[in-house]
Amino acid sequence: TFIFLLLFLLLSLLPFIFLTVIVSLLTFILLTIFIPFIILILLIVLSLVIFIFVFFSLLIIIVIIIFSLLTFVFLTIVIPLVIFILIIFISLLVIIIIIIIIII
Repeated sequence: TFIFLLLFLLLSLLPFIFLTVIVSLLTFILLTIFIPFIILILLIVLSLVIFIFVFFSLLIIIVIIIFSLLTFVFLTIVIPLVIFILIIFISLLVIIIIIIIIII
């Protein structure tokens, strides 16, 4: 009867043994496949986010450089040109007014 009892105990413990084997296999699979995969996906997402931030910062820097160049061009070329044209226009007006006064 002792052997039968031992056998019965083993048979009753068999599902638990099976369960522990399954759980250990599952944790092994999780540790070897899923967690590195998740880490890889996280790294890819992080690198994409960093790339997007770097791209946008570069875009902002390029826009700032373009605006500064435009203001430089505006201040050194366009404004003096406008002043020059205004001076010429005013002098022409003055000359025309003087000629009209002389004619009259």
